[in-house]
Amino acid sequence: MLIVFLNAGGGGWTPNRVAKQLPHPLHFAAVWVVGLQYVEAGEYVYSVTELNESEGNSFTWRIRILRDFDSWAVSSC
Repeated sequence: MLIVFLNAGGGGWTPNRVAKQLPHPLHFAAVWVVGLQYVEAGEYVYSVTELNESEGNSFTWRIRILRDFDSWAVSSC
């Protein structure tokens, strides 16, 4: 499994386009991209994307974690 930490710098990115550019053969069972999106109202908001070039669709989840790490929530994007 390959985990990539993304620093998009506010310019955004397109996971499906990146997934299509993955090398063949891919020597990892899965590729995940994790990026801090913003900090808001006392919580960190991350996006976590599984790049999936075989199905042509990448799936993204939004993770919200309180600054004190007391609680967190996951939702699909």
